[in-house]
Amino acid sequence: MIEATSRIGASTDETVELSKQARSLWAKTDSEDGSVWLPLYVHLSDAARTMAKLWDGWVPKNVRGMFARRCGENEELARKSLVFLAGAHDIGKATPIFQAKPCGRGWDGELMSLAWKPEKAGLPIEASLSASRHPTHPIAGQVLVTRYLQNVFGWSSIQADSWGSIVGAHHGNMPDKDRVREGFILTTEMGNTSDDADESWRSAQRELLDYALNLAGLSKEDMGLLANCAWDASTESVACGLLIMADWIASNQELFPLIPLIPGEGSTRELAVGQGAAALSNRAERAWRALDLSPSWSGEKPDASDGWFCRRFGLPEGCTPHPVQKTAVEAAEKMAEPSLMVIEAPMGEGKTEAALAAAEIVGARFGCGGVCVALPTMATTDAMFGRVRRWLDHLATNGPSSIYLAH
Repeated sequence: MIEATSRIGASTDETVELSKQARSLWAKTDSEDGSVWLPLYVHLSDAARTMAKLWDGWVPKNVRGMFARRCGENEELARKSLVFLAGAHDIGKATPIFQAKPCGRGWDGELMSLAWKPEKAGLPIEASLSASRHPTHPIAGQVLVTRYLQNVFGWSSIQADSWGSIVGAHHGNMPDKDRVREGFILTTEMGNTSDDADESWRSAQRELLDYALNLAGLSKEDMGLLANCAWDASTESVACGLLIMADWIASNQELFPLIPLIPGEGSTRELAVGQGAAALSNRAERAWRALDLSPSWSGEKPDASDGWFCRRFGLPEGCTPHPVQKTAVEAAEKMAEPSLMVIEAPMGEGKTEAALAAAEIVGARFGCGGVCVALPTMATTDAMFGRVRRWLDHLATNGPSSIYLAH
């Protein structure tokens, strides 16, 4: 079990409450430069703050609504849930097996390890663990998050594993059940020889999970409410996709640079460990501005008149949409919820324009985030790209739009 003094809601400056043990753990290094690293708590902060930015400025309205429906119709609680998952996603690195891993090569070409940092802070690591590879940190993270939710907040095993499995899949692969079972055993044993050593590691893990909870702004009362909010498979899948995206952004070293192992060395733009929440917040703000991600599609609902249709596709003044195009527009306006529309008509009747017009209406009505146009061959895809591009050029939006051609 995880037993430690609770730090939930302890401080507005989350980093003040972290012990030297929790601060000593590493998340990232540079295989070519042994003088820099990234503490685990900093990477967890980067990911959590990135998730908050994604939710506020990129996740479309209908996706936010989907999460809200799974969180008691509370959109703010849904936001906090995703920020927590991002802040906890790499908790599996807070284990002796991960911390013992070689993390690059030194100036002499020899394998380098940062295991001395947690050891110096009072977290023992057996030398034999440097050759261990299981459990991997995503599986260890799944185990630790699942246990944390069960032991600290009394969640059911099914509910806790629902969130734990999202952490376990944050590298894009759903862990094998046998590996997860094995991870529960190995993560319990911790790989140390004394109960005191194991307890030191559990305390650091608990600190960092409390830290993720504080980053998200989740209270014990919130966690009590969420214990009764079941997420279905589609919600879990979208949560996993958002977690992967937040982690990828937070792992970009141009946006979130590594920092010197020896404080005081390096660029003044780099974060100095110990500067607290303000420095971590500024780091995330700077990265988000540099990323310059296009906002979610948020067009206004069109009037769906004949004139609108002609202007949208650059058709001559006074033209009249084909009957199939009018029918598609009318059907889109009558939809009670986002639905599947199938348009069948002979060649030349304007099915593409009908589909794009319907998509624009449905997207505006239900807060959807964009359009995917899929065709069976490269040749047809290339030909369609120009037509979709012209539609986008005529589409009035509240900000920049983006388009991507993929084969």
